[in-house]
Amino acid sequence: MAGDELPPAEAAEAATLQAVANSILSVLEISPLALSDDKVRRVLAVLAATQREWTTAATLHQPEKLRAANEEIDSLGYILVEKRAAMNLLLCNVRRKQTWIDTLEGRVLDTEAVVESQRRCIEGLEDAVRDLRAVCDSVLFRLRWLPVKIANSRSSKLLVEPGVVEELLGRLPVLGPPSDHTPHQVLKRVVLERGLMLLAGTFHARNPCNNIKASVSDSQTKRWGKLIGLNKTM
Repeated sequence: MAGDELPPAEAAEAATLQAVANSILSVLEISPLALSDDKVRRVLAVLAATQREWTTAATLHQPEKLRAANEEIDSLGYILVEKRAAMNLLLCNVRRKQTWIDTLEGRVLDTEAVVESQRRCIEGLEDAVRDLRAVCDSVLFRLRWLPVKIANSRSSKLLVEPGVVEELLGRLPVLGPPSDHTPHQVLKRVVLERGLMLLAGTFHARNPCNNIKASVSDSQTKRWGKLIGLNKTM
């Protein structure tokens, strides 16, 4: 028989010892440990010596040795109880940590839900702004041609009423002195200039990166005025 192999009787005893050790470890909620042959031999030697002492003491009625063996067994039991208590405390700490982690995870999920709700709200606001911008573009597109229609409508009853043209001219800004124009020509020039500003505002509003305080310069006004015939004598 090889030197590193146990005799059949010791092998059976070692298997029994391993089973007992595994049951104790399972009670302690520890994964079973594989014992090497050397450790098994040492444990068997200790158990055999303790068993011989206990058997001898019991047989020969040696109360002192029997009491010592019992105390050794009791001390082993106390050690196991302390280990069990330590394992229970460790398990409680682990469960406390798990509860804390679950709480943090719940807070993170709540925060993510709030962020998602805010994101949907922002998307709704963006959609509403886009709709309003489309409405403004449509209104500006219609308004920029309305002054031309009004100015070209010479048969309008509004211009026939006495004082109406003068009142309108007093309220609307005029870019040039109307000294050499008739009231109708002045009104036409005013409404065309207002239409030009609406046209410029339309292009300005379509620029997503514009400055809301920016205004159309005089050079742009004169240049666009030449394009639509504003600076010609009406």
